[in-house]
Amino acid sequence: RTENKTVKVIKLKLNMPPSVNEYFSITKTRKRVISKKGKKYKSYVMKQVTLLLKPDQLFTEKSDRLEMFVHQYPKINNRDIDNIFKCLLDSLTDAHVWYDDKCVKHLNTWVHKSDKANGFITIEIRPETEDY
Repeated sequence: RTENKTVKVIKLKLNMPPSVNEYFSITKTRKRVISKKGKKYKSYVMKQVTLLLKPDQLFTEKSDRLEMFVHQYPKINNRDIDNIFKCLLDSLTDAHVWYDDKCVKHLNTWVHKSDKANGFITIEIRPETEDY
């Protein structure tokens, strides 16, 4: 007998995150801090998550094992594939999409040609389907 089990899945379309180089700035004392652009993006993600998701859709358990699929449509087509993840994962953590980004155990990404002036990403987050 097969059980019909509903799987929790989060799908979001967001603006393209700042690159890791734009996410941080260096103070006069050589301390690395989150830049204004990084803080602005984190605030934007928080608002989007609050508007688009209900609390019961979020992954709140420390023991959650998640997989994430990211489709990138960058404004600049030669952008490094991995350059968005620090800001994106930190922003989703701050927005309480999951307990912590350490819960993400499997991450897939694709880079596509953009048809938008500023670029965007689509993400899908769900419980891990296999133990990798």
